[in-house]
Amino acid sequence: MKYDDAALCRTLLEMPSRYNYLYSADSERALLRALFLSISANEKYSSYFFPHGMPSMSVPWRMHSSDLDPSHRGRPCMHQFEKGEPTYKCKDCAVDETCVLCWQCFNSSDHVGHQVTVSISQKDDGGVCDCGDPEAWKRQVTCQYFQSYSQPSQPLPEDLIDCIKGTIARVLDYILDVFSCAPQSYQDCKDETAIEADCQSFSLLPSVYGGDGVDKHNGQYALVLWNDEKHAFDAVIETVARATRRGTEYGKFISTEVDTIGRTTVSTSSDLKRLIAVLSKFESIALAGSIRSMRDTFREDMCGTMLDFLKDISMSSLEGHDFVLRDAVCEALCQPWRVGSTATRIHQTLYPIADHLEDSDDDLHMVAGAFNTAGGAVHVPGFESSVQQSVRAGTPVATQAPNYWTETAEDDPTVELAAREAANNTEWQMMNSKYIPPDQSHRLRLDYLMIFDMRFWKKARVCIRDLLMATMISNLDYKMTLGMHYADAYPDLVEQFVLADREPEYSIMQLATQLYTCPTIATEVARLYFPVFAAIIYTLLTKGKVGSPSSVDFLTCVPVDRSTLKNSRVYHVYSELEHIISRNLVKQRISCDNNKVRQVADILLLLEGSAPFIRQINEHVEYESTEWISSFHILTPLSKLARLIASGCSEGSPASSQQSIRSIARILTAWALGYMRDRFPSNEVADEPKFDWCGCDDFSTEAYNIVRFPVEFYILSMHHPLHSFLTWFIEFGHAESPEKLKSLMSFALLDPPMPGRAVDYEPEEMLRLMLDYPLRTLVVVAQIRAGLWVRNGYTLRTHELHYRDTTMRENGYARDIFGVQTLMTTCEPSAVMLTIIDRWSLMGWLKGSVSHNVFDEVKHLAVMEEFLHGMIVLLCERKRLIGLRGLELNAALIRREIVQALCIEPMPFSDLVKKVPEYLTADEQFENILRETAIHKAPEGVNDVGLYELKDEYFDQVDPYFFHYTATQWDEAETAIKKVMHKKSKVPVDQIVVEPRLVPITSGPFTRLGWIVGTPEFAQMIYVTLGNVAFKRLSHAPSLAESLLTLTLYLCHVAVLEDQIAAPDPARSLRTFSYNACELVTKDLAPVDGICQTILEILFYIKKAKSEFGQSSLVAERIIQIIKTNEPSAYRQSLESFTESVEPGEPNDVEMNEAGEDEETEAEKKKRLAKERQAKILAEFKQKQQSFADQNKDDIEEEEDASDDDMMEDGNGESWKFPSGGCILCRKPTNDSQLYGTIGLFTESNVFRQMPFDSNEMMVDGLNADEAELDRPSLTPAASFPPQSKDPKSDNSIGKGFPNESVIMEPVVVSCGHIIHLTCLQDYKDEIQTRHRGQITRNPPEDTSMNEFLCPLCKSLNNAFFPLLYKNLDQSLTKELSDGAEFSEWFAGDVWKTITNMKVCSEGGRAGAAPLSDMVVRNIRASALHNMSQVHYQKAMIPPGPHFPGAFMSIEDRRGMSRELETLAKINSDNAKVLDRFPRVCGGLEVIRERSLLQRLLNTYSATISSAEIYLRGANGAGSGLDVGACILDQVPQRTMTLLRTLRAYALQVASFSIQEDKSFHEVRAAYSMALNQQIGKLFFGQECMYDKNSVSSPDIVYPLLMEDIFGFLADSSIIMIPAMGGADLHNIMTLCYIAQVVKVIYHLGDQIYRDREWIHLPEIQALGSEERLPQSTLKNMNIFLCFVLANCGDDPENLRGSPFVVFPGAAIYTMINRFTLPFLRKAALLAYTSSPMEYNGDALLDIDGDETARLLSLLKLPTIDEIFASLNRCDLEQNVRVKDVITRWCRHLELTNRRPQSLQSVRMTLEYPGILRLLRLPLSLHAFFQEIGRMKCKNCGNSPGEPAVCLFCGELVCCQEYCCRSKECGECNQHMEKCAKYFGVFLLIKKSSILYLRRNQGMFAPAPYLDVHGEVDQYLKRGRPLFLSQKRYDHLIRNVWLQNGFASQIARRIEAGVDVGGWQSM
Repeated sequence: MKYDDAALCRTLLEMPSRYNYLYSADSERALLRALFLSISANEKYSSYFFPHGMPSMSVPWRMHSSDLDPSHRGRPCMHQFEKGEPTYKCKDCAVDETCVLCWQCFNSSDHVGHQVTVSISQKDDGGVCDCGDPEAWKRQVTCQYFQSYSQPSQPLPEDLIDCIKGTIARVLDYILDVFSCAPQSYQDCKDETAIEADCQSFSLLPSVYGGDGVDKHNGQYALVLWNDEKHAFDAVIETVARATRRGTEYGKFISTEVDTIGRTTVSTSSDLKRLIAVLSKFESIALAGSIRSMRDTFREDMCGTMLDFLKDISMSSLEGHDFVLRDAVCEALCQPWRVGSTATRIHQTLYPIADHLEDSDDDLHMVAGAFNTAGGAVHVPGFESSVQQSVRAGTPVATQAPNYWTETAEDDPTVELAAREAANNTEWQMMNSKYIPPDQSHRLRLDYLMIFDMRFWKKARVCIRDLLMATMISNLDYKMTLGMHYADAYPDLVEQFVLADREPEYSIMQLATQLYTCPTIATEVARLYFPVFAAIIYTLLTKGKVGSPSSVDFLTCVPVDRSTLKNSRVYHVYSELEHIISRNLVKQRISCDNNKVRQVADILLLLEGSAPFIRQINEHVEYESTEWISSFHILTPLSKLARLIASGCSEGSPASSQQSIRSIARILTAWALGYMRDRFPSNEVADEPKFDWCGCDDFSTEAYNIVRFPVEFYILSMHHPLHSFLTWFIEFGHAESPEKLKSLMSFALLDPPMPGRAVDYEPEEMLRLMLDYPLRTLVVVAQIRAGLWVRNGYTLRTHELHYRDTTMRENGYARDIFGVQTLMTTCEPSAVMLTIIDRWSLMGWLKGSVSHNVFDEVKHLAVMEEFLHGMIVLLCERKRLIGLRGLELNAALIRREIVQALCIEPMPFSDLVKKVPEYLTADEQFENILRETAIHKAPEGVNDVGLYELKDEYFDQVDPYFFHYTATQWDEAETAIKKVMHKKSKVPVDQIVVEPRLVPITSGPFTRLGWIVGTPEFAQMIYVTLGNVAFKRLSHAPSLAESLLTLTLYLCHVAVLEDQIAAPDPARSLRTFSYNACELVTKDLAPVDGICQTILEILFYIKKAKSEFGQSSLVAERIIQIIKTNEPSAYRQSLESFTESVEPGEPNDVEMNEAGEDEETEAEKKKRLAKERQAKILAEFKQKQQSFADQNKDDIEEEEDASDDDMMEDGNGESWKFPSGGCILCRKPTNDSQLYGTIGLFTESNVFRQMPFDSNEMMVDGLNADEAELDRPSLTPAASFPPQSKDPKSDNSIGKGFPNESVIMEPVVVSCGHIIHLTCLQDYKDEIQTRHRGQITRNPPEDTSMNEFLCPLCKSLNNAFFPLLYKNLDQSLTKELSDGAEFSEWFAGDVWKTITNMKVCSEGGRAGAAPLSDMVVRNIRASALHNMSQVHYQKAMIPPGPHFPGAFMSIEDRRGMSRELETLAKINSDNAKVLDRFPRVCGGLEVIRERSLLQRLLNTYSATISSAEIYLRGANGAGSGLDVGACILDQVPQRTMTLLRTLRAYALQVASFSIQEDKSFHEVRAAYSMALNQQIGKLFFGQECMYDKNSVSSPDIVYPLLMEDIFGFLADSSIIMIPAMGGADLHNIMTLCYIAQVVKVIYHLGDQIYRDREWIHLPEIQALGSEERLPQSTLKNMNIFLCFVLANCGDDPENLRGSPFVVFPGAAIYTMINRFTLPFLRKAALLAYTSSPMEYNGDALLDIDGDETARLLSLLKLPTIDEIFASLNRCDLEQNVRVKDVITRWCRHLELTNRRPQSLQSVRMTLEYPGILRLLRLPLSLHAFFQEIGRMKCKNCGNSPGEPAVCLFCGELVCCQEYCCRSKECGECNQHMEKCAKYFGVFLLIKKSSILYLRRNQGMFAPAPYLDVHGEVDQYLKRGRPLFLSQKRYDHLIRNVWLQNGFASQIARRIEAGVDVGGWQSM
């Protein structure tokens, strides 16, 4: 069956009416079905396309799978990189740095031993993988995914081929037919008439598509909203909802559709007025919208589907024929368009937009109207003025471009040879096999598809780009065709992109990088289209529009308002031209083509002398112009282009480069003579040049006609790009001698002469004038540095800084130095020297005057200092002058830059590259040379960075007066050199003279550079300066005078060395400087009459006066020695004429040293040495301070004052003191006369983890044998950096998070420990409220509704106040744990008597809030009396009454008591409100607990101790700052113990108020009574006391002790039960609780073992305790104990018949019991130490054999586990019987509770996680993790997140700040936080290399714990280097932020330090 084109055309014509002009999913599938029917010959060959049968109408019609398939047989990979994806570069295999591989191709190819670098893609569509592209690689990259392709032997049927080609051709024609009638811009149709005319003008021709000749239209119109990548979602949603009146949900739907697709239909109607009204509302916020008929909109949507169809089939194969469909698409694209419509809009007007300018404050000021692409002009204000001025001046206006813009020059002879070599390449021949040259009169479908690009929408444009990449770019036969046709259409594409594109990031312009980095295409484009590219740049700069070479106007300039420089999109053109020039295989084709060089020169001429300025003398400038910024932005890429072009001339013939030099020099000479002033009225050249005769008048009588230009009075500019272009050609060209170079740049007359201008100057005068401009720039930079231009404002200083040291350093300032060196080598040396002196305004100084008619003396000396430094630079900066080329030159420059940067101090890599030009850091040699010259020191601290330190052997290459150094750095560099020289030679530092390093210039045009030092003018300048300084003619600024002497002597040193190395030259008539120093005698300039009349005499004078001139005397001595060597005869004659006053003596070495003996006295010497030592000590101390501050600047906990630390220390005194001292606000001392206390923060904490017994991984981690002792360093070795992965697959994936259902959230307290008066605190809070009212736009760090405030001193967050009412603690820890009754006696009788006397639990009913007995009240009062200070006890604890002493108090005392009670009640109330915000959360669910303040405070107290214990687990490793010690008590920080003791005192204080009769404390009394009864009942009686056995279904139940956190119970008892029992022995209660903990562990482990959990069989668990040999008796007793516990807890006796040791080793069970009880022992030790801080001696524990458990049991005097097991079998002791009875009651209480209905169970029994807590395990390599993250999907939206965030608690992947997952203005990170950690979250933002902290609508970003190979963080991946995990930094985050509960203060400090505007809810 043949292809039926008519049927397909008819279907396409009828589709809109068939579906009622509404394009939907059904119509899309119908269209695809019709296309596949056509391409498969009406299903005849459908099996080729769909092997499993044609799809149904309910599923998508796709051939190509969307799954990522890395295979690319026989074609380039072309994988498009997304943002954050790693790209690999192999320098050994790649042709250049643009050739990269994706991670799949890299991993599947061999690059072992190669130089591989990894970068991170910084944007979506950031290039493609080049695997399979033969032009990208120097050698074959054997990727397993790229295999040779062989065509199947069985060809496809011919009729199928016809159907394929016919269908594809018709689809492309239909797309072009539709869009040839589509408007170029949505601004075209704005009124009813235009919209209706647009509809009527579009018609598909019946001759092609059939029909009755009438293109049907239903009279309906569609309002379409277009994407613009500028508006926020909220603004669009609100506008759409308001304009359409269809609600917010509709607005969300529309905004999502527009963002995803690029456009969508908002509304349809036949009422055009209504649609236009809606459109006007869109346009009110600059939304793009259009109105067209529904028919036309339907057809455009059809075209979008057709593009998807073409892309789909082009990436698919037909039964092994991989490329048939792709080649068919390529072939169809390369055929002419068969027009089938009216095609009314092929050429349209182009409406510019101005909102893409870089400077938002400056508008483009385009007039209303359109650019006419057919050749119309555009009005740009400022442009006409320059033309009009030219007309008024009589200069004819150019009507056509100069000939060299439109003519082709003769090729250089080397071009033909290079072209032939390139054409012989296989790739060249392959890419030309099917090449179709562009022809604008016969354009192809491809051409129109590219030109129509801007008419499409976002999704369609991306599809077109992908289609071309999948077809013509991946098919090497057609790649050249695409490249050349793209270049032919480039002017149209650029104009659309630069001026009118609303979505530039989706433009087809993005293809340019893929095409122009291809060497063969770049070579052809450079040959045929270079003038086109140059014309585009020229016309964009001058007219603001795109023009052809013939439209170049030679008399135009950049507009006065510089608007054409502010369009940032123009930089794409520069970038693409840079690719063309650099990838061009025939470099000479541009560099050696004089026409092209002149075209580039014309472009640079537009900016020559731009942004001029003049010195403000009397008044400060009122408006600081920023014109220079736009010039900088445009000159940066243009300068790169200029350098690239000039560098190519080194491969051409000498004649071509010399011709280019002459052409550029001619233009510059005409410009410098002022011939172009009328064309450039606002540029630098404002007047005719002025010459004047001048001489030095003393050492010489010769005079020279020099240019006079006082820089401080005239207009000048820093921007001379054309001069830089000239210097690049001189550097890379072939001017073999100074004479040749001078002849190239000298003109007897300008041939032909400029119209109307006469030549009145000598050739050398014009040459000096032309090269005077770089000199002026050097001078103005020096004057700005000297402070002469301060009235011009800071902007000019910034201008100078950028020009000299950053942006334009290499292409500006360094070029000016080169230009002045060119002046020195080509012109008369004396005239040049006089010109330099005159330009620095130092002619008066030269002639002996130390004053200046403009500058004051200080400024004058500063200018003189800059002059001397400038001369040193001009003579010493020689790397570019000695004939080095190519890689050799780059290597020398790189080494120089590294040496100069690192010699002063070590620095990080990021700081180093900022000091080196960009093109050098991009050189592949850079890092190799860096490793060669410097030592890398990896970061040590958590805030350190890696540093590079210069090796000692490279210090001899340091130039101490490097031209980028400041005056301070001169001294630092010289000091550094001397230190290294001292280390090598052992010569004292003050005896070392630094020799200048001069490299001889033996050939080339710069051999005469040093001639200038032989001029009399140079010698006179040196003489005058030395005389002025040595004889103190400078009355002011002695420091400047000293600097002048140092610089002058160094310049002398350079000059005498130059005499030694100068190349012999027969043309030289000048003497050497050494000769002049001896023979030239002053006539009138001697500092003292009759003496020191030569330079040599002054040098001897300086040499002799060592005490006065110090180090300078040694330098003078060295210079004298060299002079003697250089000119021995002149030296001897000069000595004979010395006057007697100098008394030099014989000039031999010995006597010269004797003449300079130090004359300082012994006392002076001692004094000087003492001062030096003191200064050295102070400097070292300052350095250590700064280092400490830098390392600890981000720490969460701030250092306390020394006085506070002293108060917190546990001494061996009589008592431990609570914090005291001065209030941090009023600074007054604190005492009992005024209530004061400590501020703290009640905050949530999720560090409390229960063991998830159903997780094998967590069981293994929690019972890790290497972490059995938590008070000892972990056995895990310190990780090296970068970390070495043994298993890349596992190490580069993310770990498993801790199960959320096993996490408990508890409130804890953290505190900075600062103390404050309560009244001061209240005033401070009032000030915070006032500040918040005044800063309504700022997001404050504290939430006053939650009582939050920042500590006034350390800025930590607080929300609580703890009054300090208690006395100092004097309890002894030793006595506390040993002096009480023995546990056997106590438990056998004493405790039961006490309980009986307390009359609790005597009834069988549930213990409730019964009134407190008298005994309990007395005990509480006695405890308060013992602990409280007397003043507070009397005010708070003695209620007035007849039976109390308070009855006889005075009225004032009674009022004081009442006020204090009220105050304390208010404090308790405030703290209670805060604690209400932090309910206990278990597994993400709130647990309803007792709501009283007392009970919550007890929970917080125990949780805070537990949190401290968890933080200290394994915290004593290297770098933790904690001592190992004997046990946990040696490691706990003093601040933590102070907090715990303060919190305990506050809890005891609140509990003591239970005996108050005041109604404010009724709640406390009730809570105390209930807690006391429950504690006693749970511990001693179990269920028998707590409730009736028959009421198990009652919801009001008291949970058994074994279901409680037993340490929490112990901590609560220390506050409630123990004081109530009259100070019952804490040790005995602790013993009983410890037994309960053992029982709990035994029960739970036994239950898990009998359940036969999977982890039981893991070898890691089975091996626990295998190294220990337990006695059989221990195992037997343990078995009996275990069975006894399980039996009493209700387990089936049948299950307990067998021993658990049969399936699980007994040693492992024993070890697990130890591990699970160890946290209890550690917390118990902290609890005991909190109440009894005195007389702790940890040294005694060091002698104990055993593990941490043994040490703690010894410290706490507790029975061992063996003893507890054995006690069950010894019933002869009464206490054992009692213990067994209590254990039985505990177990039966548990059994009874377990019988309750499951619906009533709100607490489940489990064990605490016993291991070291860690956050999520992170991958070792972040860039490798990107490979994994691409496969992960967000659970919420199901997509791969654009900005992925990983929760560091649970490991879930979420979308960060993505609209797709927002819910009620809340981003997915916040939503996940609510589910995971409830109140705070920590997320790793992978593609930003950042950590996101969130807490209660606040947040902050911090660098992720990843460093690059240089040891630096790379937040936001700006540098794009591979990043590796720094385990030390990650551990710091875990321990110092998370485990110390520091999130709140961390975030608050960051917000307080800046101006935060909020919005964290959107994360």
